[in-house]
Amino acid sequence: MNFERLAKAGRILDGPIARGSMTSLAIRITGLGLVYLQAVLAARLLGVESYGIVSVALAVINIAAIIAVSGYQSLAIREVARNISSENKTLLPPFIDLAKGLVTRHAIAIAAVVACIAIAAKPIVYPYDNAIILAAISIPAMATIHLWRGISQGFGDVAAAQWPGELLRPAITITGTVALFVFNGNLGPLDFLAAVLASSLLVAVTGQNLVHHKLRTYSTDAVPQDMRRNWRAQARPFAAIAAIAILQGELAVLLLALFASPEEAGLYQPIARIAPLVTLPVQAAAMRYTPRLAETWESGQARLALRLTDLFTLVTFGLSLVLSLALIVAGPFIFALFGEEFVPMASILWIAFLGPLVSAACGPAGAIVTMIGRPVLATYSLAAGLMVQIVLGAALVPAYGVAGAVTAMSAGTAFAWLILLYNASRTAGFNPSLIAATGRLLALRYSAS
Repeated sequence: MNFERLAKAGRILDGPIARGSMTSLAIRITGLGLVYLQAVLAARLLGVESYGIVSVALAVINIAAIIAVSGYQSLAIREVARNISSENKTLLPPFIDLAKGLVTRHAIAIAAVVACIAIAAKPIVYPYDNAIILAAISIPAMATIHLWRGISQGFGDVAAAQWPGELLRPAITITGTVALFVFNGNLGPLDFLAAVLASSLLVAVTGQNLVHHKLRTYSTDAVPQDMRRNWRAQARPFAAIAAIAILQGELAVLLLALFASPEEAGLYQPIARIAPLVTLPVQAAAMRYTPRLAETWESGQARLALRLTDLFTLVTFGLSLVLSLALIVAGPFIFALFGEEFVPMASILWIAFLGPLVSAACGPAGAIVTMIGRPVLATYSLAAGLMVQIVLGAALVPAYGVAGAVTAMSAGTAFAWLILLYNASRTAGFNPSLIAATGRLLALRYSAS
């Protein structure tokens, strides 16, 4: 056995990305457990139709909040990481102040527009109208949560970036849901959304306090107006990327609401909760990999960036594949927790996993394009995938319901990530995919022997 190689591997696994990924993974798994408990409670207490109404309202919150963030969550990861690694750190406070002000104004305006549309178009959006009106109130809080998450991630503080939104928020929502059910004797969509609103407000305040605590040690200088305009310009591609990505994630619910029924939107929810689990290793590793990539590339350490990328791709795809196989086997048992009506949906779970597995096999292509390349390329890639999902969804959902929506979602995701992979390879000068990373690993092994 080559003990020198073993020791080197041990040092890699003990590095900052590995430690940050393990922290992120632990929080993410715990948070997902809470989210599943929240979803099971909602499905059991609300019933399929009311659960579908709630899912549409939550989709509106998620889409509107991401649009309101205007790209500053992703920009904050890059800018905070860059400023921390530079000698001049006085730009951090004014950047965060600018982001906070813009996001707050945008979120309030979008919330007002969403509420007005739901009121004016009540006959069209019925039976989702009242739920959407209440959901609109949560938009500013959710947008703030996303911004604080990006800033904390830029600082490299994985725990602070995740636990308020992934642990505290579902815990408060569950507590509020149970309390409302016990107090009222039943639970309606508006009751559940009221619990969501309360948890969002509390978590937004918590995230703000965490960020302000970090900024106490940073001094600030006056920032030229040109710099502020530059930040706004840099945020735009991130805004487009985030908006398209959230639309891809929530489009299936909206298509089912538009072309099917609240029941179909409700039946889709277990799949919507389980499918992202396949990319859980990717999400966990990206929490630390993304700012680390920006740091290494900015300092000219391209070789180190390549090694980190290969490690990222090989480990995350392997874990994603194992997770997908385990979830396919356990699917019927998981779906049964939501209710007997949901169990037949487990048979199409494998379709939902195809898209995420393709994205995992493409490696951190999205991070490479957005952090060290041209974010507009990521926008075009994701937009192409979204168009595929819309066209297929409009064609398949009326006839096949949930199965059609899931097929369209997987196809759109796979198409978008293959284009992202092409753009990432051109941007970085190396291919971050599973096939290329495996080839480099084998070549290294044979050359060493």
